[in-house]
Amino acid sequence: MEKGTCDVDYDVTLIAGHREALLARTLESFTRDVFPNFPLRRFIANIDPFMGDAGEGDRCEALIRRHFPDAAIFRPETPDFASAVKRAWSATTAPRVLHLEDDWIALEPITPDRIDAK
Repeated sequence: MEKGTCDVDYDVTLIAGHREALLARTLESFTRDVFPNFPLRRFIANIDPFMGDAGEGDRCEALIRRHFPDAAIFRPETPDFASAVKRAWSATTAPRVLHLEDDWIALEPITPDRIDAK
C-alpha cells in the first residue's frame, strides 16, 4: 500500500453487501482521493450476503482484491451490520482506522491533517 504524508499507519475497514456497482464507485473514489494520502497497513472488508446473489458477492471480493490483493475479507453466512462492524474492527492492528461503507463516495481529497486531532 502507498505511503502518504503521515507517519502513523492506518488500517481500512469496509462494510459491504453484494452491491458490485456501488462498491466499484466507492473504491474508485477512495483510491483516487483518500488512500494515496495515508500510510495504509491493512485493508479489512466484511461482505454481508444482502442485496445481490452469491455471484455478485464473489465479484465484490474480486473487486476488492484488484485494489488490495492482500485484503482480509470476511464473508459471513448471515447479514448483520453490527456484527460486520465488530468483526472488521476487531481485525485491525494499526493505531488508527479509516472506516468506510460500500455506499460512501469521496467527493474531494482527504488528507491526515483534515482528520487527525490537533
